[in-house]
Amino acid sequence: MKYTRSGARTATGPRSSFTGEVLIDGIREPDEQSAVGCAHVRFAPGARTAWHHHP
Repeated sequence: MKYTRSGARTATGPRSSFTGEVLIDGIREPDEQSAVGCAHVRFAPGARTAWHHHP
């Protein structure tokens, strides 16, 4: 598997998935070789993941 910088900028975590301040940096986008994506997620003090599921 080849890893390359996605070029995406830091995004704010959506309120539907997080509570509090959350920043998301894309690491890998899905492509023709793999449907797997990856991100580095940073949580401010007190921020949490909201209940959710992954399709």
